[in-house]
Amino acid sequence: MQVNQISFASSTGHRREGLTLVEIMIALGIVVIVTLGVYQLTIGSARTLFDTRAKLQVTRDVRVFTNELSRSGKGARQFYIYPARSSNLTEAARVPGGASGDFLLFVVIQPAVPDSPDSDIHIRRLTAYIREVDQGQVIGPVVRYQRDYPVNSASRIYSTNPSASVITVEALAAAMLNDAATDRREVLELSRGVADERLFINFRNRSVVVNGEILHGNNIRRLTNTYNFTVSPRG
Repeated sequence: MQVNQISFASSTGHRREGLTLVEIMIALGIVVIVTLGVYQLTIGSARTLFDTRAKLQVTRDVRVFTNELSRSGKGARQFYIYPARSSNLTEAARVPGGASGDFLLFVVIQPAVPDSPDSDIHIRRLTAYIREVDQGQVIGPVVRYQRDYPVNSASRIYSTNPSASVITVEALAAAMLNDAATDRREVLELSRGVADERLFINFRNRSVVVNGEILHGNNIRRLTNTYNFTVSPRG
């Protein structure tokens, strides 16, 4: 009887030494399931946060860009659209009504003598918005170039005096783009033109229709939003 009691105690002590293989496998399975759940929850939360931030950035960019163009167009008397930024900027490069381009130029002019029909006309400000796209690419930033000019012979574009020197809008704009003193600022990080892959449309030589997409994110995940608005110079 005493021997049997010793044997039973020894058997019980052996069972308490550790878990069985089945118990270990079950525990590992639970750990794996919980880990996967936490991972998926973390990834989902990070993706939601990423998308929310990108959407806010897109909305902000649309608002900022709309305000920029409206402000520039409000004071401009003329506008011209060109296919793209080019070192050979000429009057012949202006796109006609119904055509599109990636280079929008607002021109603010002023007579040398206000309310005089015989006054010389001068350029007071040039503001260019250019979607600068690398060769072979369709997505690129939109950059604003702006320059103010004094009323003098270097800014005169029209004169009733045939012997007076005048300058063309394109010559002044080309010089502005290549001048380090020009106010240059990126207004859109990434944009795609929708109209034949161009951003600006010349509507009957009266208004500028802006039709494009703003993109935010990275090469793995991008969020986009299409925007469309019209700007009518009325300075």
